[in-house]
Amino acid sequence: MMESPERGRPVAGIAMEFPASDGALSCSPPTMPTWLRRRLSEPKAAAPSTVEEIEAKLREADLRRQKFYENLSSKARPKPRSPSRSSSHEDDLGQRLEAKLLAAEEKR
Repeated sequence: MMESPERGRPVAGIAMEFPASDGALSCSPPTMPTWLRRRLSEPKAAAPSTVEEIEAKLREADLRRQKFYENLSSKARPKPRSPSRSSSHEDDLGQRLEAKLLAAEEKR
Protein backbone atom coordinates (compact mmCIF):
# COMPACT_ATOMS: atom_id res chain seq x y z
CA MET A 1 0.00 0.00 0.00
CA MET A 2 1.10 3.55 -0.71
CA GLU A 3 0.50 6.68 1.32
CA SER A 4 -1.32 9.64 -0.14
CA PRO A 5 1.00 12.67 -0.09
CA GLU A 6 -1.83 15.08 0.80
CA ARG A 7 -3.36 13.23 3.73
CA GLY A 8 -0.83 10.69 4.86
CA ARG A 9 -3.35 7.86 4.55
CA PRO A 10 -2.68 4.54 2.88
CA VAL A 11 -4.00 4.27 -0.68
CA ALA A 12 -4.85 0.99 -2.36
CA GLY A 13 -3.39 0.64 -5.87
CA ILE A 14 -5.05 -1.11 -8.74
CA ALA A 15 -3.11 -3.25 -11.17
CA MET A 16 -4.54 -4.44 -14.44
CA GLU A 17 -3.06 -6.92 -16.86
CA PHE A 18 -3.82 -7.12 -20.56
CA PRO A 19 -2.77 -10.16 -22.52
CA ALA A 20 -0.50 -9.49 -25.51
CA SER A 21 -2.81 -11.46 -27.74
CA ASP A 22 -6.42 -12.24 -27.15
CA GLY A 23 -8.21 -14.67 -29.40
CA ALA A 24 -11.26 -12.40 -29.73
CA LEU A 25 -9.32 -9.20 -30.36
CA SER A 26 -6.36 -10.38 -32.40
CA CYS A 27 -6.54 -10.52 -36.14
CA SER A 28 -4.22 -11.53 -38.89
CA PRO A 29 -2.17 -8.84 -40.56
CA PRO A 30 -4.22 -6.88 -43.09
CA THR A 31 -4.09 -8.19 -46.62
CA MET A 32 -3.62 -5.93 -49.60
CA PRO A 33 -6.71 -5.64 -51.83
CA THR A 34 -6.29 -7.37 -55.18
CA TRP A 35 -6.94 -4.19 -57.18
CA LEU A 36 -4.13 -2.41 -55.32
CA ARG A 37 -1.74 -5.36 -55.64
CA ARG A 38 -2.47 -5.49 -59.39
CA ARG A 39 -1.95 -1.75 -59.81
CA LEU A 40 1.33 -1.78 -57.90
CA SER A 41 2.63 -4.69 -59.94
CA GLU A 42 1.94 -2.96 -63.29
CA PRO A 43 4.99 -1.42 -64.92
CA LYS A 44 5.09 2.35 -64.77
CA ALA A 45 4.69 4.37 -67.96
CA ALA A 46 8.15 4.96 -69.31
CA ALA A 47 9.31 8.55 -69.18
CA PRO A 48 10.89 9.95 -72.33
CA SER A 49 14.48 8.82 -72.24
CA THR A 50 16.08 10.61 -75.14
CA VAL A 51 16.64 14.29 -75.78
CA GLU A 52 14.73 14.00 -79.06
CA GLU A 53 11.64 12.58 -77.33
CA ILE A 54 11.69 15.33 -74.71
CA GLU A 55 12.10 18.04 -77.35
CA ALA A 56 9.25 16.54 -79.40
CA LYS A 57 6.97 16.65 -76.35
CA LEU A 58 7.95 20.28 -75.72
CA ARG A 59 7.21 21.21 -79.36
CA GLU A 60 3.80 19.51 -79.13
CA ALA A 61 3.04 21.43 -75.94
CA ASP A 62 4.05 24.70 -77.60
CA LEU A 63 1.77 23.99 -80.57
CA ARG A 64 -1.15 23.15 -78.28
CA ARG A 65 -0.52 26.34 -76.30
CA GLN A 66 -0.34 28.43 -79.48
CA LYS A 67 -3.62 26.97 -80.77
CA PHE A 68 -5.24 27.65 -77.41
CA TYR A 69 -4.16 31.31 -77.45
CA GLU A 70 -5.28 31.74 -81.06
CA ASN A 71 -8.66 30.29 -80.17
CA LEU A 72 -8.90 32.48 -77.10
CA SER A 73 -7.98 35.65 -78.97
CA SER A 74 -10.42 34.90 -81.80
CA LYS A 75 -13.23 34.61 -79.26
CA ALA A 76 -12.20 37.85 -77.57
CA ARG A 77 -12.20 39.95 -80.75
CA PRO A 78 -15.10 42.38 -80.81
CA LYS A 79 -17.66 41.93 -83.55
CA PRO A 80 -18.15 45.19 -85.47
CA ARG A 81 -21.64 46.36 -84.57
CA SER A 82 -21.62 49.85 -85.94
CA PRO A 83 -19.13 52.08 -87.74
CA SER A 84 -19.47 54.71 -85.00
CA ARG A 85 -17.11 52.87 -82.66
CA SER A 86 -14.12 54.92 -81.68
CA SER A 87 -10.62 53.62 -82.32
CA SER A 88 -9.63 54.38 -78.72
CA HIS A 89 -12.25 51.89 -77.49
CA GLU A 90 -10.79 49.20 -79.75
CA ASP A 91 -7.27 50.04 -78.53
CA ASP A 92 -8.40 49.67 -74.91
CA LEU A 93 -9.95 46.31 -75.76
CA GLY A 94 -6.73 45.17 -77.41
CA GLN A 95 -4.69 46.21 -74.39
CA ARG A 96 -7.04 44.38 -72.06
CA LEU A 97 -6.81 41.27 -74.23
CA GLU A 98 -3.02 41.42 -74.20
CA ALA A 99 -3.04 41.82 -70.42
CA LYS A 100 -5.30 38.78 -70.04
CA LEU A 101 -3.11 36.69 -72.33
CA LEU A 102 0.03 37.68 -70.43
CA ALA A 103 -1.63 36.88 -67.12
CA ALA A 104 -2.73 33.48 -68.43
CA GLU A 105 0.74 32.81 -69.81
CA GLU A 106 2.40 33.61 -66.48
CA LYS A 107 0.22 30.99 -64.76
CA ARG A 108 1.49 28.26 -67.19
